[in-house]
Amino acid sequence: MKDRRPHTLGRLQNLLVCAPLSTRRVTDVLEKMCGLSVSSTQVSRVAQILDEELEKWRDRELTAVPYPILDAHYEKVGTGGPVRPVLRF
Repeated sequence: MKDRRPHTLGRLQNLLVCAPLSTRRVTDVLEKMCGLSVSSTQVSRVAQILDEELEKWRDRELTAVPYPILDAHYEKVGTGGPVRPVLRF
């Protein structure tokens, strides 16, 4: 049988970030979803780590991202057949 814990824990991590759950509620959810028994202290430590990581991500330096600029237009072209639009660069 396939172990679903990593997937479940990832979903729980997303829930921790998005929803304001109490440590007791997170403990209950972990026990029901994964069969893991964790203390409220462990849940608080993980939440603190997630808060720190989220803060680092929010405060990160945004650098310029190079991207190509394309310029094109459509022309109607008929070459021995019906006239159809053709993209020209």
